[in-house]
Amino acid sequence: MSIHISNKLLSNRNLTIISIVCIVVGFIFVSLLTFYFPRESRINLSSLNSISIQSISKQKNNQIATTDLSIYNITKAIAKDGISIIYAGPVDKLNQDYETTNNAFAQIFASTALITSGQDNWIERKKNEIDQIQILNLSQSIKLRPKYATIDIGFGTQSGQKNSENFGQEILDYNYIMNESNLKTTIENIAELLIKLDSKNKDLYLKNQIELITQISNIEKQYSIISLCNKSPIITNSTNLNYLAQKYNLEISIFSGFDPLKTDSNQIKYIKDFAKSKNTNSFFVDKKIPLIDYNNLKSSLGMEIYFISDYVYPDIADTLSKNLENLKKSQNCQ
Repeated sequence: MSIHISNKLLSNRNLTIISIVCIVVGFIFVSLLTFYFPRESRINLSSLNSISIQSISKQKNNQIATTDLSIYNITKAIAKDGISIIYAGPVDKLNQDYETTNNAFAQIFASTALITSGQDNWIERKKNEIDQIQILNLSQSIKLRPKYATIDIGFGTQSGQKNSENFGQEILDYNYIMNESNLKTTIENIAELLIKLDSKNKDLYLKNQIELITQISNIEKQYSIISLCNKSPIITNSTNLNYLAQKYNLEISIFSGFDPLKTDSNQIKYIKDFAKSKNTNSFFVDKKIPLIDYNNLKSSLGMEIYFISDYVYPDIADTLSKNLENLKKSQNCQ
């Protein structure tokens, strides 16, 4: 009986020693792994380091990135059923280099091409990381907004008003890309890039290009009557009609500080008086507001209210058509 107990104790002691040895060996092995392969949590996530950028760049996806929604929608219309298009914006956040845009940068660096409107000033800062990416800068191929006199009216902190004559500088703003000639040039340049990157779908891209340009031309012809209408000044709180006002030689006054959802009685009175002095009864707003607010605004101003579609909407042709239809109505065209 005593021998049996002694053997059992010996067996337990051996198991204990073996366990301790295994634990020590395991600890040493894990320590070596940690030394040679640092934990991901040690990486500063506020910015992508050069190693991670390079590894992403080596694994390019056959896709095109853009930071502008209007350009994204135009590109999607041309590339449908073809190469992948991703939206990696918005451009303002990328320009400020926010932490939350790291994923957007990663998507761009992993793409084969980037289409920019010319406002991506972060490109210069990160040109070393994107030297393997094909870049199409649309601002280099379209006509910038010419100098055009508009009245920009800002409201003071109280009820005071400040009028300023603003002559548009030669810059590319987001909505001006919808100018007919600029839009067609943009479509042609994007289609050319798609064909270069994905030549096997050349016929598809050419077909989509022709269809989109034809659709836009037909819309412009449909509303050419606006040029013949009696000209009525445009009053708005948006810049989305700037290029159309210029195209049809319409006077435009912009109340840039007016929010239809937060109306002020003094501002309303000023707009009403201003509209009366301009002999116009139409006001264009740049966002769709709830029906009750829409009716209240119409009642308060004593004016017809028209909604401006901005160009981040998916259907570019439909957006153009809606804006021209509202412009036609405001000019009392038959």
